[in-house]
Amino acid sequence: MPILANFGSQSFPRKFRNFVNYRLACFAKNGEKVSPEKI
Repeated sequence: MPILANFGSQSFPRKFRNFVNYRLACFAKNGEKVSPEKI
């Protein structure tokens, strides 16, 4: 997801960007099992 990566690198600290990437990865793996509100 290059758009999110570029946005994160410009706007957020590294730890927060890594956290967001982790949540996105978990969401991608779980699919519909996780609701968007929990991200």
